[in-house]
Amino acid sequence: MHAERFAGQTALVTGAGHGIGRATAERLGQEGARAVLVDLDDRRLGQAVAGLERLGVKRSCHPC
Repeated sequence: MHAERFAGQTALVTGAGHGIGRATAERLGQEGARAVLVDLDDRRLGQAVAGLERLGVKRSCHPC
């Protein structure tokens, strides 16, 4: 894994509340990207945001 491969970049991740979307947001964040998370499910989106906070990922979230 390249810790800063996406440093200074922003990634928009749809379906970020669970599954592949959440895993993608976590991975991009761990590699230095600022993650913008979007999902229809507010509860799952909140859980994903909490998980990213624990990882120290810069993020914002936007329920649809």
